Amino acid sequence: MKKTIPLLVGLMLLLGCSNMKVSHLNSQTKRLPTNNKATILTSKIIDLDAYNNLLLIPENHFLKGQMEQIGYFKEIITPNELKIKIVSHGIEKKVPSIEDAYGIKKAAKAYKPFLWFRLHRRINLDGYYGQFILSNPKTFEDYFVAEIKLPSTPKGTGDKKVWYPLFNALIDYIEQNSKNWQKDKNTSVLITNILKNNHIIKKENRTPLAIEKLSKKNRGEPRVLELVRKKEKKNTPTDGVRGLFHTLK
Repeated sequence: MKKTIPLLVGLMLLLGCSNMKVSHLNSQTKRLPTNNKATILTSKIIDLDAYNNLLLIPENHFLKGQMEQIGYFKEIITPNELKIKIVSHGIEKKVPSIEDAYGIKKAAKAYKPFLWFRLHRRINLDGYYGQFILSNPKTFEDYFVAEIKLPSTPKGTGDKKVWYPLFNALIDYIEQNSKNWQKDKNTSVLITNILKNNHIIKKENRTPLAIEKLSKKNRGEPRVLELVRKKEKKNTPTDGVRGLFHTLK
């Protein structure tokens, strides 16, 4: 990783190749709708769950919104938000600036550890390439790098051709290196399956046993069934399956 790369290098070029529409992930595949695929340049095997508490991303609503849709990182902040946190924690002297990679490194040490997600533009003989890079700012190590060739004309641009393939590559990396992501995915599938079959259970028969019978194929998720039981016992207005959405936060 080049240590002097500014946080927003290549951002304007990439943003120009997009409708910038935040899209929901497909409920089954957990991917964004596109037929294009990004090229993976770096994909290091790490315990990604140890780093998912905080993610620093470029200052852009689309990027933040789409990253939030992935639902993996617990907190996502921009440079301006990081500056506010630095001031509120009284560590301005330790981190006087975050305008370059060294400043980001100081912030990761003085404030709290985080991963750094950034964009980069690579120039090649055949054109320009847009990159997603996920790095550890404390070590300047790139854990993940994916790229896609940018269209040469505005007519060929769009979210499905540029952004979504890159985000899908990032999701692939998360899935490969996170135990929690796979667990969350299974839980979501289980809840979806219960909801799909919920219409065959009469309201007066929505007991834990009845719901568990619907979930025989998903016995690997006892936490969900336990939550159902707890909600049934409380007999609240949001008991049963609907109560899951208030409990699984």
